[in-house]
Amino acid sequence: MLNLAKILHSKGFCITFANTEFNNSRILRSRGPNNSLEGLPSTFRFESIPDGIPPSNLET
Repeated sequence: MLNLAKILHSKGFCITFANTEFNNSRILRSRGPNNSLEGLPSTFRFESIPDGIPPSNLET
């Protein structure tokens, strides 16, 4: 999907990735908050949406 996003971005499209809060926190934990977006165009937006999972369950 990132490859498609990069191609569309090069054609002038604005790119926003929508992810659940659970998946977003896992991505940030696995790659670190400073490295998770490294190498991507700064115009890519990343948004998280509520998924209904209580914060205490996000760590499992």
